Amino acid sequence: MLPVSVIYFHERFYLKCLNEKDRKWRIYRVDRMKNILGGEVSYVRLPPEDNYEGFVTDMFAPEYFTVVTLRVKKYLLDEMRENFEDYASILHDEDADYVRIRVRVGINRKFYLWLMQYGDGVELVSPAKERAEYLEEVRKMLRAYPEFAE
Repeated sequence: MLPVSVIYFHERFYLKCLNEKDRKWRIYRVDRMKNILGGEVSYVRLPPEDNYEGFVTDMFAPEYFTVVTLRVKKYLLDEMRENFEDYASILHDEDADYVRIRVRVGINRKFYLWLMQYGDGVELVSPAKERAEYLEEVRKMLRAYPEFAE
C-alpha cells in the first residue's frame, strides 16, 4: 500500500492509500491500524482520485450518484442544509410542516442507513428505484424484531 493522504471526516482520521498491485484506492481508519511497517520509496504515477459531485455519507465510494427528492419535516431543515451544502435545492411542500429537498447523493447501503437516523422526519420520495431499495433496508431492520407485526 502506498499512503497518499490523510483525510479528516466526521471526527475521524483516515489514510487513503493506493494498492500498487491492482491500482485501486483503499481507505483505512487510522485509529484501527496496527503493526504498521515502513516500506521502500515508491515513484508510481497515481491514478486520478475520486472527485464527488454530490453528498456522500462516509469515506467509501458510493456505487453511483443520482438526484433524490426527500420530504423533510421543517425542524430538520437546518441540519439538512448543513449536510447537503451546495448540492441541494429546497422546494415547498403542500403541507406547511414539511419542505421538499432535491439533492444529488451517492447511493449505497450507507446512504440508506444514514437516512434511517431521521426516522419519520424524512421520506425518500423519488426516484422509485431508490425508494424501493430504501424500503427494503427498512424491512430488513424490522425483520430483526419478529415480535413486531404489521
